[in-house]
Amino acid sequence: KVMNEHVTEEDIKTSLLEEVEREVGSGPSSRLHQMEEILKPIYAALPKNEHGNLGHVTVRYALHRMFVARHGWNIKGLAPSVGGVNLSSPAGVLKDQVPAYIQDLFEQRLAGKGFGLRDLATLAATVEHLIHEEAVVKLGSAFSVHELLPTSVLGEAEADDILDTYMMSFILGEDL
Repeated sequence: KVMNEHVTEEDIKTSLLEEVEREVGSGPSSRLHQMEEILKPIYAALPKNEHGNLGHVTVRYALHRMFVARHGWNIKGLAPSVGGVNLSSPAGVLKDQVPAYIQDLFEQRLAGKGFGLRDLATLAATVEHLIHEEAVVKLGSAFSVHELLPTSVLGEAEADDILDTYMMSFILGEDL
């Protein structure tokens, strides 16, 4: 069985709204604030547009640098070649295109003026959140395959089996 290759626009908008809600009333220990602190040196070093913000390509570069440094992630959807693909398919958005789709949503909202640091941090937190949610679902599926609950106490061998199953499903793109 082939893994579902689409994320609905509603999933993306919901995740985006969750990140924006986290921003409201957030303090210095919030995830968004932490993301701003991580991105601040990258943001400061990059060239700005005429509005003093980051442009389309520069945002992708900043996100790429941040995700590689923070997690070792090389996200296909941040590649410049994704730009020419139709991102409004009624069947949903291909997972590799999610970062580009979200960036396009932000750019529409920002009316072409570019991304400030807060906008960049919110975008980064949204993409990170979507990836984390997908990983949690895949790990839960690996537990189900082994007929275990995620709250089960595991021995080393069981933990290895679950991680092997998780990684196989990830690498092969299989829906467990």
